[in-house]
Amino acid sequence: MIVPNGTGKEDCMKKIRKIVMIAMLVMVCSINTITLVAGNVDDTRFDFNFSPAMLAKTVVRAKRDDTSSYMKCFGTTVPYTAKVYAIRSLSDKKIVDVGSPSYTFGVGMTHFMHNYVKESGYGNALIGGMSAMPGTAYGFWSPDSV
Repeated sequence: MIVPNGTGKEDCMKKIRKIVMIAMLVMVCSINTITLVAGNVDDTRFDFNFSPAMLAKTVVRAKRDDTSSYMKCFGTTVPYTAKVYAIRSLSDKKIVDVGSPSYTFGVGMTHFMHNYVKESGYGNALIGGMSAMPGTAYGFWSPDSV
């Protein structure tokens, strides 16, 4: 079969346009998927007021993935230990110890804190801190890390 001059080029260009459009659609869908699964990594300020044997707590935040949580202490009057806890539900805010390790903090210290909140089936977390002495601490934290 003989094709009139130029028709083959037009068919080829139509195929190329379709391929480019499909590739762009795949890229847009991929970007949206990446955005949906990104962790909760924005920093939130915490202010702890320690009383012996009392747990000082950050605000409750959504835990979106199984990465470590992040805490940076900018200032403290006493050394303290902190760990990540799960929250049973936002309605009762019951703290659940899921076996996460504790970390010691002083001025300028940062830790990426391993935790088992998501692995234990929970979707919200906070960090609790304790000190044997009265005092204060402040800094920033996030429930997920990069």
